[in-house]
Amino acid sequence: MNCLYSLLLLLVTACTAEIIGRECIDSSALCTIRKDDCMLETIKVVCPATCGECSRTPIKDKVYNLTYFDLTIRSRGEQIRWILEQGDAKWIDTRVPIAAWGALKPKTLTGHLPYLEVEGRTIAESGAIALYLGRELGLAGRDNWETAEVHMLWDMTQDAFNEIVNLAFVQDAVAKAAGLKKFHEQSLPFLLNFIATRLSSGQEWLVGNKLTLADIVVAHLYDFQVGKAKELIKNSSLNAALYDRVVALPKIKHWLDTRPPSP
Repeated sequence: MNCLYSLLLLLVTACTAEIIGRECIDSSALCTIRKDDCMLETIKVVCPATCGECSRTPIKDKVYNLTYFDLTIRSRGEQIRWILEQGDAKWIDTRVPIAAWGALKPKTLTGHLPYLEVEGRTIAESGAIALYLGRELGLAGRDNWETAEVHMLWDMTQDAFNEIVNLAFVQDAVAKAAGLKKFHEQSLPFLLNFIATRLSSGQEWLVGNKLTLADIVVAHLYDFQVGKAKELIKNSSLNAALYDRVVALPKIKHWLDTRPPSP
């Protein structure tokens, strides 16, 4: 009971702390006995000193450098650009021509793109980058459960993303046709139904009825579909409406209107 009471007091204090902004001092004397709760974002706000937040560069002052291929088809890097834009981050859009990749590849962290550099550190793999930025920029859910749901939707979206992108490299016409048939009749309909079910109660967003990177990456997946896949999305009113909401967000709309043309 004492633990619950102290946690409730901290949550009340957080309401005030969020109004006055995060300072590099603890806002409650209870912080020293709640150190184990520093995984919670609310506790970090109330107890920045105890939770080791004071030495970190404020998010608004960080500069993120995203490196990805300069591709005709906007792919894995583009969904991260949408996240950066919606998160109002300061970021550098480094694009690598295909001809330059051979020389750069041995110098990269994992031998793959994209990778993200921030404050002298580098992280690779699109999922790790997206989820890191989601937490940094307030797009990863409000608690651990919502973050897990965001991660779930990221993985499901990437499964569909990988399936359709990999088909672009299939040379055998029969195998490609079979792969597209499976995508159009099984994989994409399953995802569309899953998304529609989550939105069927009238909420606008997929997790906690608050915009997260899950909404952004789903909309990005829908954005580059063509032909039958595009028709399937259009014919699902809840999925089509989600896509429309995301691309109408002022920051993402501005990016779509002004982003550099692909080669």
